[in-house]
Amino acid sequence: AAARNGAENAALSMGCLIVRKDWLAEHAAELTAFLAAYEQSVAFVNSDVQAAAQMVQEQGIMPKAQVAAKAIPNCHIVYIDGEEMKTQIEPFFEVLYNANPKAVGGALPGWVEKEIYRETKTVAETRGADEVKTEAGVAAMRAAREKAGWDAEIIDKWIDYSMIQEEGYRATAVLETLSEIARPSEGS
Repeated sequence: AAARNGAENAALSMGCLIVRKDWLAEHAAELTAFLAAYEQSVAFVNSDVQAAAQMVQEQGIMPKAQVAAKAIPNCHIVYIDGEEMKTQIEPFFEVLYNANPKAVGGALPGWVEKEIYRETKTVAETRGADEVKTEAGVAAMRAAREKAGWDAEIIDKWIDYSMIQEEGYRATAVLETLSEIARPSEGS
């Protein structure tokens, strides 16, 4: 349907995570931790298919790890947020809106760019540099996402690392976000 409406590269998103604003206001830290774990889980499944397949068998999702190992690469398991998510979901919203405006709350989402920069420091412990950098990056990203607020959509994110007097790493998480506004339906 999206292709018929001129959106040739439209993707059909098969799953998403949605929370209510009132729940988010009370559970922002839990959601931040969940999203970080979710993103790491997707990366794990795609990077270590054999281990993931064994877990699938152990949890009773599929009876044989060998079958799961063949299926996982074809499942196209991804974690998408920010600008990429917006680009993929917007044509789908338009198809739903054209079929029944009530399906998307009566208005298509509009997007206004708003940048938020947050910085978080971590203290290095006596461990391997890669382990410390990974932990610092995860902590910085979690703190930045929490501080940016959940009403804004993340369109880009990155982590910069710097050495602090050869004793540790400083991780700076940077988020570029979009704020959502509604635009009236045509004819209003």
